[in-house]
Amino acid sequence: MAADVLREADAVDRVLADLGGRLSDAGVHGLADLLSRDPADPALLAVSREEIAGLMERMHRIVEALASFQGRLQALRRLKERLDRPRGHRAP
Repeated sequence: MAADVLREADAVDRVLADLGGRLSDAGVHGLADLLSRDPADPALLAVSREEIAGLMERMHRIVEALASFQGRLQALRRLKERLDRPRGHRAP
């Protein structure tokens, strides 16, 4: 599962780099610049709604997987804390 998340994150990184290059070619200097432009600006054509939706879906899957990993690590930490306590010692 971790390898899948890494592959997905790598794919997102490549797509973002491609989009950044296309935006730069269109004269856009970063997301803030893009968002400050008039909606009729032709530079906005460098990125399609479908591309944005696809990236958002991929990012959502990555975030969900990371949250799952975090939950597992928290459970492991709690288990280790219980195992590390001296026998007969109760948690407060």
